[in-house]
Amino acid sequence: LGFCSSTTTYWLGAIKLPQSNEWLWDDGADFSYANFLPGEDSVKPFLQCIVMTGTSGRWRSVPCSERHETFWALKTC
Repeated sequence: LGFCSSTTTYWLGAIKLPQSNEWLWDDGADFSYANFLPGEDSVKPFLQCIVMTGTSGRWRSVPCSERHETFWALKTC
């Protein structure tokens, strides 16, 4: 994937409910892979979403109310 900037963040389509330890993908797929920066997968008192940071590909958890870029990945047969 090519990204516009190393400082741009992109929504990845997963959420974690407040005070929960379980991430859920929007499409219902199993959450079997993670690439969080250290300390970013902690329990927080708000609805969390995952963003990927620019060209590093590392993940951060942020409030879902924040605005970030999006991209689409399509599964092919």
